[in-house]
Amino acid sequence: MLYELTARDLYTYYKADGRGYAMVMQNINRELCRRLRRADDRIADLTDASRATMRARRAGVAAGDGAGAGGADVSDAELRSLQRSQPALLFHVASSVLALLLILDMIWKPGA
Repeated sequence: MLYELTARDLYTYYKADGRGYAMVMQNINRELCRRLRRADDRIADLTDASRATMRARRAGVAAGDGAGAGGADVSDAELRSLQRSQPALLFHVASSVLALLLILDMIWKPGA
């Protein structure tokens, strides 16, 4: 089942029940953040896999066999933690604020 909330519906709900409106907005933003976090994890995993493949190819070419680099695990773990810390957090916060601002811009009618 799919529900559609237009800007007019949200504005009407805002006027009728401010607390309920705030809870709806929190839930929408929470779901947006959850989806962005999953997308960020997928992108980080793809980046890690791509880098590991490139390292294995380089190591195979340099050594003359198909073996991967043995010491790459530590740097991969460090890279993964960096990818999922400060920049990821900033991206999540910025995207949540942007989504909230967009929704408020659609709803807010000064003087109405």
